[in-house]
Amino acid sequence: MTGLGFAVHALEASASDIHARHRSAPLERQVWLCNTTADALILGSAQNLNHGHERFVARHGFELARRSSGGTGVVVVRGGAVWIDIGLPPGDSLLVDDVSRSFAPVSRAWADALDLIGVHGVETYSGRMFKGGELSEVCFAGRASGEIVFDGRKLVGMSQRRTGHGAWFHTMAYLAFPAALSAEALLPGLDGGADRLAASVTDLPAAGARCGADCARLLAGSIAASLSAP
Repeated sequence: MTGLGFAVHALEASASDIHARHRSAPLERQVWLCNTTADALILGSAQNLNHGHERFVARHGFELARRSSGGTGVVVVRGGAVWIDIGLPPGDSLLVDDVSRSFAPVSRAWADALDLIGVHGVETYSGRMFKGGELSEVCFAGRASGEIVFDGRKLVGMSQRRTGHGAWFHTMAYLAFPAALSAEALLPGLDGGADRLAASVTDLPAAGARCGADCARLLAGSIAASLSAP
């Protein structure tokens, strides 16, 4: 697929391999639609690994992976999320020095894409970073600049890896948010953890998406086109 200045690729691999591939410098504008070959628990770059994480992946047969961008843990069930990575080469006109402000075009592109599939009335978070309080070990429980919120709950999570060789934006929206698995993996012992996560996070069907099996493809294509627009 191509998208007006952005090459759009599909990648099916383990979560570890996807993140390893997207540590290298992007040589051109690109959008990647990523699908994991196995369920995975993905930790943030600085998040401490503990025995609870290891017990969880052993119990459920999940892959344990780590991404190179900030934030905390994300549980991905195969086929349960739309994972889109966006690469911008050094000097790209969409990159600005202020890292927080650099999310703006990605946020607009996601909002346009969501509107296309029937998700209307989203908001882009622009407040101070909120790590999630007692739920902070779950990345989707927090709020950071540029992330997409629907009806008060996070819908699209974003993180960024920036170097002198360009930037990668890791973005994700759930097709089915795994609240119980996320609480078990990342909030063991917290009373009501799953219910509290469900009150903080939403997914595409709950937000009104009307796209069925084509959701991921439609979103990736629309994001590429929006980012390419003058």
